[in-house]
Amino acid sequence: MVKRGWVELPRVFALVVSLPGTGKSPAVAAMLRPLEAIDAEMRRESLAAIAAHPTGPGEPAPPPYRCLIVRDATREAVCQRAAANPR
Repeated sequence: MVKRGWVELPRVFALVVSLPGTGKSPAVAAMLRPLEAIDAEMRRESLAAIAAHPTGPGEPAPPPYRCLIVRDATREAVCQRAAANPR
């Protein structure tokens, strides 16, 4: 901890660039496997929480849809996911 009370969470932004047929897909799949398991659990929990949330006039907004991995990297999609996933 550099500063007392200050916590900075880790973030990973990864990009793999290489010629076709050089084995990028197997390496990326192996790296993502543990993260995909965590992401699947987060998504299941989010869908259950959203399904259990009461709907109707006067009810609070439903809980956000949480995820760890964003595969649609358009600006709009990333902004929506970042807003729902403040960590």
